Formats: sequence, structure tokens, C-alpha cells
Amino acid sequence: MTLQTSLAAPKVTIHDGKAVTSSKDVADYFGKEHQKVVLKISNLDCSEQFLTRNFWRVQFEHRGNTYEAYEMTKDGFVFLVMGFTGKKAAAFKEAYIAEFNRMEGSLSSAVQPAPTHHKTPDCRYRVQVTIWDDLLGGKLAFVGKANSFRSIAAGIATDLGYRPTSFVEIPDALEKLSARRIH
Repeated sequence: MTLQTSLAAPKVTIHDGKAVTSSKDVADYFGKEHQKVVLKISNLDCSEQFLTRNFWRVQFEHRGNTYEAYEMTKDGFVFLVMGFTGKKAAAFKEAYIAEFNRMEGSLSSAVQPAPTHHKTPDCRYRVQVTIWDDLLGGKLAFVGKANSFRSIAAGIATDLGYRPTSFVEIPDALEKLSARRIH
């Protein structure tokens, strides 16, 4: 059996600049007795602050009699309905969860940093330069990004008393590095 309804959601109105619905509209939408919805609201197990922020008593007249009802915010509505049972309540809960998951996915994808793609592959490689001193038996190692290798090598040459003129760029060297996977 498929449950169909002509109402897509309970009626929502604007009251003091806030979107609200009434206990009467909630009862009609979920097929519940209004007095039972009113009783459920007055027995909600939530903080007093949440209750006063999201529910307020109103009165309405029907056939010459005055009745008590509640108006509620979206947060109050969701808190109330999460305690309901039945096919419509289950459908509402599923739709609410699906929308929450959709929003969470949107937020997660917005927070994830986009992968950085450099125009030149030299920015993604690290270079280690090791200098052995055969005379004194020592070694000196420097590590840096490939794009800073030229300045590292020039600095080392200068520190050792050499002119860094022998360092030339080999245009296809980076392409060869790009073709191999280096760990």
C-alpha cells in the first residue's frame, strides 16, 4: 500500500518575521488528533530555553469555542515530529536525514582543499645534494625542492669559492623526471 497525501508539508506562515506552523496544521498533516499533539508539545522533554524559543501558546476559535494551540518554529517542529510514529512521520524523518546528508556532503566538498597542480613539474620533486670532501673525509647534505636546486647549488659553489657558472638548465631533464615515478 502506498501512502499518498495532497499536502507536501504542514502549512507554514510568517509570524513576527519567523516561519512558523501551528499544532493544528501539524495534526492535520500527520493525521493525528489535535489535542494529542498539544499534549505531546506540553510534555516534550527539552530544556525550558528551547521550549520558550520554539513554541508559544495561542488560542483559536472554532464554532464559537476557544481552543488552545501552539505555534512553533522549524526547530520546534522538527523536535516534535522526530518523536512521532507512522508512515508519514517515517517519510519525514527519512527526507530530513537525506537532506542533512546532502548538505553535509556539500559542506565537506567545500571545505576540502582542491588539489594543487603546478604548471611546472619541478615544484613537486625534492632534491638532495650531497657533497663529499675526500680530503677531510666528511660529507655535507642539503635537501630542497627541485625548483630551488639551482639556488642551493649556486650557494654551495659560492661558499666553496667557486663561481656557479657551470650550472645550466637542461630543458628535457624535468620531462624525463616526470615520466618516472620517484619515491
